[in-house]
Amino acid sequence: LPLQEDLVTDGFESFVADQYQPNNIHLLVGSRSQFIYAFDYAHLRRKGRMTEAQKRERAKREQRYIRQRISISHSFRFIVDEVEQLVKRRAAAHITLFSDKKQEYRHIINGSAVLQHLHRRGSFTHVAISSREARTTTNPLFPVNYVDRQLRKDNANQVRETVQFSRSVNNCLERLAVYQLYHNFFKPFRVAHRRGRRLRHGQVAGIKRQSIDRALEQIFQR
Repeated sequence: LPLQEDLVTDGFESFVADQYQPNNIHLLVGSRSQFIYAFDYAHLRRKGRMTEAQKRERAKREQRYIRQRISISHSFRFIVDEVEQLVKRRAAAHITLFSDKKQEYRHIINGSAVLQHLHRRGSFTHVAISSREARTTTNPLFPVNYVDRQLRKDNANQVRETVQFSRSVNNCLERLAVYQLYHNFFKPFRVAHRRGRRLRHGQVAGIKRQSIDRALEQIFQR
């Protein structure tokens, strides 16, 4: 898949098992196609208002269970690795990566020798958008906001304040991988648009429909 579009990245927050184990799942999405190129997981520390008993419980769990916390920066490095590989095999002359204004994002992107080399050559640009901007279709972050909304709508374990939450990190990410396949290659690109109902996100990203159908047929035969 030679990259033919700009990229958008951000994370959405959820939890596994209980509210003491929140997480951030980074998404890398096509700006035009809303194709999900990659995702990655990071543990977070429970925040917000808590009673003294809840604070003690948080400290006890962190000491007992979380030996090596995967930070936002650690997780985002994986996303930047994917961006590097995609931009290397781009079909377009120039690629822009849109994100919000998290300092961790800027630090990791600025530390990428590949992306900075491409930036000096005029082939790559990083644009940071305020997360406070209205979540409309004109917002450059709309593609990742759209996928965020679809994940929460289509996956019961990602709905806020749900009783159908993920019981483990492995199960959470396996389910997300299956959803990535469904979203990219089965789900119509635009349900409300006559032509969009016939297209899949993978087609809009640049994969021929015949290739998609052939690959899916082989998957289900095996």
